Amino acid sequence: SSGSSCVTAALGNTWSHSVNTRLILQYLGSERRQILIAKSPLAPFTSFAYTIKKEGLVL
Repeated sequence: SSGSSCVTAALGNTWSHSVNTRLILQYLGSERRQILIAKSPLAPFTSFAYTIKKEGLVL
């Protein structure tokens, strides 16, 4: 050993690939919907409304 060390995940490869973000999709009526970021290590709790059109998602 040359004094270098290696750090690995204590719970293994499976744990390191687990889902750690939770999005909640809500139906608000006719065309309106809402996405809530309920859990994320990178983003704060937030929400935004959107509609689904022929062109795709419209914020």
